[in-house]
Amino acid sequence: MNYVLLILGMALITWVIRATVFVFGDRLVFPPLVRTALGFCRSPC
Repeated sequence: MNYVLLILGMALITWVIRATVFVFGDRLVFPPLVRTALGFCRSPC
């Protein structure tokens, strides 16, 4: 049961981060290091 909660928690955190970037992407300016870490953000964020 603990593994299920761990996996669901990680999925939720990942979803929230990606949804935030998707929704506020045009209004947020990320440093180059963060853009590199995100990897999927090819255009200027």
